[in-house]
Amino acid sequence: MTDHGGRLYRVVAPPYDDVTNSTLIDHIMWITNEGISTGCDSNSYCPNNPVTRAQMAAFLSRPLDLPPTGEDFFDDDDGHTLEISINRVAAAGITSGCAPNAYCPERAVTRGEMATFLDRAHQLPDASQDYFTD
Repeated sequence: MTDHGGRLYRVVAPPYDDVTNSTLIDHIMWITNEGISTGCDSNSYCPNNPVTRAQMAAFLSRPLDLPPTGEDFFDDDDGHTLEISINRVAAAGITSGCAPNAYCPERAVTRGEMATFLDRAHQLPDASQDYFTD
């Protein structure tokens, strides 16, 4: 496909059947193309599904390119497919788990936990204003 100036563009269909009409398609395609996230199966992204704590670890570990660690921080993630990412975010000080020696990899991430993960990952400065009443 070209525009009137002759610039060539490639039009790519989304790899997921469930995002075609989503207002979030650009964000979903970006996160997929950057290798940060994949779909929930071979044909779906599942944009309305909650994110697990294990998935959140991968979403942070991949774009931040966190270094490998030989330390195993948690007992409840042994053998989990995202254990490497979980240990990397723990080594980076982004998480301390959900309980002593536990990460709770399949538990959903709350919005508060997500804010904490992102704050620690990006070492954000303290806010000077309280924006929310809850």
